[in-house]
Amino acid sequence: GDEEWARRLTRAADEAEAKQVFVELHRNIYRAFDREDESGIYDALAASVDGKLLDRIYAEVYEALVMREHGNGLSKVDEVEMLESRVLGGLPDGPDDPRFRVRATWEVTSSLVHEGHEHVRVIEYEGIYTVAMREAGWRIVEDRILSQRTVPVLALPGSLS
Repeated sequence: GDEEWARRLTRAADEAEAKQVFVELHRNIYRAFDREDESGIYDALAASVDGKLLDRIYAEVYEALVMREHGNGLSKVDEVEMLESRVLGGLPDGPDDPRFRVRATWEVTSSLVHEGHEHVRVIEYEGIYTVAMREAGWRIVEDRILSQRTVPVLALPGSLS
């Protein structure tokens, strides 16, 4: 009846909102790579990630930055595209610890400038994320990358890859 319909409608709205929250938090993780200063990176990540995951991702971003400074010509992220995301199981678990899980597939396009040539690389990832409510708002608290594969890229005219 009407109650069931209303519940389904609310759930759909919640699910759409949950996906939107996740996509925004996920995108912000990659934006942190654009920063040049340590505190800027940390603050950018802290706006999206919390707990042990924050320290782990910060270490990964920082390591990439340090390697770039040492002239290893590390790649920079050009684009992150969410291909698919869906909320798994129930939505926020309870009033005490609201959280939800999302299974997502996304592509990261990055470019590496190396000895005057630009190499473009596209990697498709699939993973499961847990998003939980913290004092400062929703944060990603767990991630599990299920797969990653390199997507073949057509060489750009005039580039040697």
